[in-house]
Formats: sequence, C-alpha cells, structure tokens
Amino acid sequence: MTRDEIRSKVMQIAAEIFELEPEALLGDKHIVDELGATSVLRLEFIVMLERGFKFQFNPEEIEVAQNLNEVVDVVEKLLRGKGS
Repeated sequence: MTRDEIRSKVMQIAAEIFELEPEALLGDKHIVDELGATSVLRLEFIVMLERGFKFQFNPEEIEVAQNLNEVVDVVEKLLRGKGS
C-alpha cells in the first residue's frame, strides 16, 4: 500500500468519525483541538483504523500522533513492519 493510499484511507475514516467533509481535513489539523475529537471519538477513530488496516496499535504507538499526518506516519510504519 502506498503512502497516498494510506493517507486517503486515514482521511476517509477521519471524515466519517469526525463528521467532516474530506476536503476539510488537512493533515496538519490537530485531532483534539481542531477536529474536536473527544476521548470517545478518538477511541472510535483508533478502532476504525485498526479495522480498516487490519492490525492493532499499541497505545504508545498511536498516542504520539497529534495530527492526521502523524497518524499516516504511524500507520505507514506499522504496515511496513508487517510487510504490507
């Protein structure tokens, strides 16, 4: 899976969870401060990412991601380590 494909899928999931148009999602938007993610929405986002990419995050891996670009970085790193 290419980085662009990963990014597209992350943005699609984020748009669904945060109820925003995909065009409104910029990679540098802070998940909590700018996208309005409550702890419940953030957890739902993580669960949907795990389902969408078919792996599980370790809490330390995803907690460092503060914006969507960083989420893409984490997902890409995990997929590369998994051999996808």
